[in-house]
Amino acid sequence: MFQKLKSKIKFWPYLLTLIAIVSPWFFNSGYLFFKDTAWGSQNTLDWTNSWSIVQNLVKFLNPVIPVDLLEKIFISAVILIVLFGARKVLKFFIDKEWQIFIVSLFFLFNPFIYDRLMYGQMAITASFGLILYGFGFLLEFINEKKFKQLFWAGITMGLSVAFFNHAIFFSFILFCLFLVYLFFSIGERRKNIFIKSVLIVGGLVLILNANLIIGYFVGNSNIKALVSEGIQKQDLEAFQTAGKTPGETIGNVVMMSGFWGKDQYNYADLTKIKENWGRSFYLLLPLIFWGLFAGLKNKKYRILSIGLLIIWSLSVFLALGVKVPIAREVSLWLFDHLPFYKGFREPQKWVTLVVLVYGIFLAIGIKNLFLRNVVKNNKALVSFILVFLIIMQAHLLLFGFWGQVTPVDYPEDWYETNEYIIAQDDCQSKTLFLPWHLYMSFDWIGKIVANPAKEFFTCPIIQGTNMEWGGIYDNSLEPESKLIEEWIFSKGKTDLLISNELNIRYIILAKEIDWQNYLWLEQIPKLKLIKETATLRLYERQQ
Repeated sequence: MFQKLKSKIKFWPYLLTLIAIVSPWFFNSGYLFFKDTAWGSQNTLDWTNSWSIVQNLVKFLNPVIPVDLLEKIFISAVILIVLFGARKVLKFFIDKEWQIFIVSLFFLFNPFIYDRLMYGQMAITASFGLILYGFGFLLEFINEKKFKQLFWAGITMGLSVAFFNHAIFFSFILFCLFLVYLFFSIGERRKNIFIKSVLIVGGLVLILNANLIIGYFVGNSNIKALVSEGIQKQDLEAFQTAGKTPGETIGNVVMMSGFWGKDQYNYADLTKIKENWGRSFYLLLPLIFWGLFAGLKNKKYRILSIGLLIIWSLSVFLALGVKVPIAREVSLWLFDHLPFYKGFREPQKWVTLVVLVYGIFLAIGIKNLFLRNVVKNNKALVSFILVFLIIMQAHLLLFGFWGQVTPVDYPEDWYETNEYIIAQDDCQSKTLFLPWHLYMSFDWIGKIVANPAKEFFTCPIIQGTNMEWGGIYDNSLEPESKLIEEWIFSKGKTDLLISNELNIRYIILAKEIDWQNYLWLEQIPKLKLIKETATLRLYERQQ
């Protein structure tokens, strides 16, 4: 009985951390809107898409649980995946559960994860947590030699790729490190274990991503079109790692920052807070160095530490992208020659592995720190200071992201318009949503977010695919987008509505941002304004 209670208690600190972050969202109904994520009752299913796992799960649970609640539960699950994924890795290096918890906070409270969560890149964050899980299972296999750990490693790493396709590079590098470490840590049956490890882990990764692979090579995959034709070298400039100078860019990457999205003024930038966010990192850095030297000195960790140091160097170098001359040449060569690397237009994502390496060395450092008598005698105080320092790296994650993201429901007239279109058309045709922007500012949300129209309206919606960022207008390559853009640029003078090859019956004009630039809709004979509400205008194409 006591053992069962003890095993449950060790998870409470993680749950309390989660509650401190997400609890404000659960007191109010409504959706959470981000720059890269929009949720609504309609989740368009695309089996070739990375989001197909979540989309199918939402479709299954929607009749029982409201979608806005599912969104909050999903984000909570993502946060827990990171924390428990970190715990899985750290168990290889630390024995004491309370020390594991302290270091696990480092994997969540850092600029890299903060920026991704604030921008709404939940898939990348979940992928990071699953990579941690996968690497943790591989390390566990080294100790226990049970093949079930390889199965779990393959499943978690396969899911990490399913959430974020380019996690295949991170998973592959960590798997190679595992094989090298395995080579030096086992004696007999080395060849047999090697082959089984590659077949089990590699096979599961391929199976779990069969939809993406088939869609890429056989189907009409949006990912294939984007990678092969949509992404060009100008994308490397648009999504380059942040920093005014090469030196500043290097500093950003080393300190787990450098995400280009933070410069869009959509959320509080940690690097510009008056109380310098970097102070916590500077104070933790001696422990990280201590962990590095202790790892190199310890026979058990020596090979692993050398490998992690190489991975850190490689990740920092590749994360610089086109911003630093030497790294630029390598990035452009990889873009042209390495399969699938062309889709890796944002190099700062390599900081994923930088965080992992720091976290492991910090764990070894903290373990050695608590071996000192003066520290052991003041364990509670030192633990509190460490937790405080780690959380202060990205303290704005607490309390609903420090109130920067709050639940908001869709306006009542959106629901009314949706019901009207369903009643009149029964979803037999499409609705064009204007203004034509992929990202829009909505007064009822209060900031620029991903256009949520397609996720809200029941009937098929055509909406903007134009990112309008960094000199790139639109690289989606969707044929219907080209037709719509030509029609908009000509102010309705093409035969889009006459031939109506896109099967458009309704046009919704949201009274947001530059909507008055679309008042030329009133002059088109084929269109009739049939409904106007507080935030929307609804036009119908006349037969």
